[in-house]
Amino acid sequence: MKKCYKFRIMLLIAAVLIASCSFGGQTIQASNKTTKTKAVYTIKKYNKKYSKSGGRVSAQYTYHLPQLKGSSKIVKKINTSLKKGYTMSLKDKKAVFEQAREANNSSYYTYNDQYLTTTKCKVTYNKKGYVSFCFLHEWYAGGVHNSWTDGMTYSLKTGKKLNVADVISGNSKTVKNKIIKKYFSKIKSEDEYARKELDSTKISKFQFYLKNGNVVVCFGPYQPGGGNGQSFITLKGNYQ
Repeated sequence: MKKCYKFRIMLLIAAVLIASCSFGGQTIQASNKTTKTKAVYTIKKYNKKYSKSGGRVSAQYTYHLPQLKGSSKIVKKINTSLKKGYTMSLKDKKAVFEQAREANNSSYYTYNDQYLTTTKCKVTYNKKGYVSFCFLHEWYAGGVHNSWTDGMTYSLKTGKKLNVADVISGNSKTVKNKIIKKYFSKIKSEDEYARKELDSTKISKFQFYLKNGNVVVCFGPYQPGGGNGQSFITLKGNYQ
């Protein structure tokens, strides 16, 4: 009887251990996949450099491509959308590298320089069914050195790439008016040309990213109506 009792105890312990291991495996597997609440992602970094022996001008290309983990239709839809930015960046790389080659072949270019086209990415919001990516860009090819920020925000429930009116209270017209009012309030003046440009901008063309319950709208590398340099305004979001 004692042997039989001990055997049953051992079987029970083994069963508990097996169940625990199985549950742990499911938890780990689930945490490595995107859900409708939170995204699991990687950021692949592409780097390429052009230089010529004896040349004075080099060029640097950098691109950070975020990709969600998982195999659902929603994940595939978002990843396809994100890859469009990477594909477009390859044209910029080709152009900047070609300009560097031309500079090296020119007898008029007599000083050392490095051209560049870079895009770096960070995630600024990732919960409650939304994931938002902020992209930091730099571009330089011997003239003006441009720096600017933009973003891409997605619904993890539908895979839709959102526009700014999807994350701020109000319809498209109301949201655009909020953006314009806040922009002119920040620069403390209202320029006729800037007003005209903002009025004609489609709601889907405003660049933004989510952060701490807010929506950060990005302007740059050129200001509405002209002028070099980026700027930002922050509005209260309705996505939490």
